[in-house]
Amino acid sequence: MPESIYIQRQFMTFLGLDVQAEEIFFRVDDRDTDYVNTDMVLHRDRLLAVMQFLLDEVTEQNPQQREKCRHAEQVLTLWIRGLDALAQSMNDMAILPRTVSEFSGRVDRLLPGDPHALLSLPDEAFLRLTAQGHLMSGEQMSRQNLEATLPYWDRFVTRISARLAAACDYCLLQLSRLYRNLNTEPRQLRCFTLPFGRLELHMQPRDMSDCEHIMEYDDASVADYLEEVMAGRLTPVRMEARVIYRNDAEVCV
Repeated sequence: MPESIYIQRQFMTFLGLDVQAEEIFFRVDDRDTDYVNTDMVLHRDRLLAVMQFLLDEVTEQNPQQREKCRHAEQVLTLWIRGLDALAQSMNDMAILPRTVSEFSGRVDRLLPGDPHALLSLPDEAFLRLTAQGHLMSGEQMSRQNLEATLPYWDRFVTRISARLAAACDYCLLQLSRLYRNLNTEPRQLRCFTLPFGRLELHMQPRDMSDCEHIMEYDDASVADYLEEVMAGRLTPVRMEARVIYRNDAEVCV
C-alpha cells in the first residue's frame, strides 16, 4: 500500500531503521482508535544501523562528543552482537528489543528485551557469543565490566523507544492530513449541449484504494507523491464524462 511506503520513509528518517511493509499496521479514521504500529524484532543489523544513526546525530550536533560516542559505539556493539547471538542460539527473539502490534496502542510500544540474559551466561559462553574468544585476556571485556555499562544499553533502548513513538505519531498526523486532502467535493466542471443531448464533465474524489497506479513507480517517488498531497500541492481526483441523451438515457465514461 502507498501509505506503508510513506511510513517506511519516516522510520528511516527518524532513526535510520529499515522496516518492511509487511511489518507495518495502521488505521487512520480521525478517531481515538487510530494507530500506526509495527510488528518486528530489532535484530543485530537493525540495532547496529540505528546505533550508528543516533551516534552520528550526536557528533554532528556536538563534535566534542566524538570520543564519548566512539566509546559508546564499542560498548553498544558488544551488547548488540552478544544479545543477537544469544537470541539466535536459543531461538528466543524475546531477548532482543521488539515491537508487537497487539501490545501497542496509538503508537509503538517497544518491548526492551532481556539484557540480563547475556550477563547470566558462564564465562566461556559469554566470550563466545560476544565474539571475544579470539582476543587476548587483557583485551576482553568481562561480564562484570559489561554489566557496569548496562546504563548505556538502557539509554539506547529508551532513545529507540522514544523515536519509534515519535515516528508513529508523526505518521498518524500526516496520514490524517492526507485523507482530509483526498476528501474533495464532487462537482460539475463543464457542460456541452449537443444535437443528441448534452455532455457533462464531472470531478469526483479519489481515495487511496483508487490510486494503486502510483505503485508502478519506485518507493521514493510514491512517498514524494504522498507528501505533495499532504501539503495540499496535489489533489488526486477522478474525471467522469456523462453523456445524457434527449430521452434521459445516461452513459458514464
